[in-house]
Amino acid sequence: MEEMYKKLGFYFGILLVIYLILNILFRKISVKLKGVTGENKVRDILNKLDKNKYIILNNIMLNTDKGLTQIDHIVLSIYGIFSIEIKNYKGKIYGNEYSQEWKQYINKKEFKFLNPIKQNYGHIKAIEELTDEKVISIIAISDNAEIKVRSKSEVINFKDLLKTIKKYNEQKYSFEEIKNISELIKSSNVDSKENRKLHLEQIEDKKTSRVK
Repeated sequence: MEEMYKKLGFYFGILLVIYLILNILFRKISVKLKGVTGENKVRDILNKLDKNKYIILNNIMLNTDKGLTQIDHIVLSIYGIFSIEIKNYKGKIYGNEYSQEWKQYINKKEFKFLNPIKQNYGHIKAIEELTDEKVISIIAISDNAEIKVRSKSEVINFKDLLKTIKKYNEQKYSFEEIKNISELIKSSNVDSKENRKLHLEQIEDKKTSRVK
């Protein structure tokens, strides 16, 4: 009998380890799928912009003095240049322009994440240094989120993205000029499987240094 209990305990331990591994893998896959869903939704929204006035660039990676920076979406238009950082979050989102972290509340549970305005600031500086043009920041958060953020920068839900872009309606460039800027950015794009891995490693290093 004692031998049987030992075997049952052994098999239970194996099943528990398998369960924990599968749970971790499921969470990672779920996060990736949410990100992809958000990316695709925003792409569909941006594709509704007038092709004669707007050029859309997705998943641009630029090399900077501080390392690699990955930009979700860049919108080049005759009215201005936009760097769009998307967050496919739900729940209530609290934060302000200058805080290091924002807070997300789901069913009274609190989660913290890096202030996306600060995150997008690094993207903006990379674009501005490359193009020598001023860039407008937009943080677009899933329609499932209730935004309670104090900020002068644009922090909006996906559904308000087109309206927010279109409110900038004073022409600053010719379409030929934004085509040239677009080609400059595309020629500087270093997005690749290897660089994505390196970029993630750089992000983890920064997180570790902040904890220290």
